[in-house]
Amino acid sequence: MSKPRHPLTALTWNPQGARKKGRLQKKEKKKKKKKKKKKKKKKKEKKKKEEEEEEEEKKKLFMENCLTVVRWDRKINSSLSGKCNINTIYNYNFGRIIKETRNEHISSLLI
Repeated sequence: MSKPRHPLTALTWNPQGARKKGRLQKKEKKKKKKKKKKKKKKKKEKKKKEEEEEEEEKKKLFMENCLTVVRWDRKINSSLSGKCNINTIYNYNFGRIIKETRNEHISSLLI
């Protein structure tokens, strides 16, 4: 049997080989895309770290300047050092009730 002819160029054509080449090209493109994504992730991580540092600084300033009266309801395992199981925190300075999840550190809940 003779090899099939390409419909446009009338040259002998191996469709299976063409498929393989296409697959290889797609794999190379994916590799290039992955490399670019890694660079973006590094930039995002740097931004996240900077934002976290800014939040920590804000918390420190807030804790230094704050004279709030905070009452918390301790429920179950209240003997944990530095942590309490907190259902509701009443922040009397701002006149609002803050509901938080259990086992959160008190200083992080004041903001």
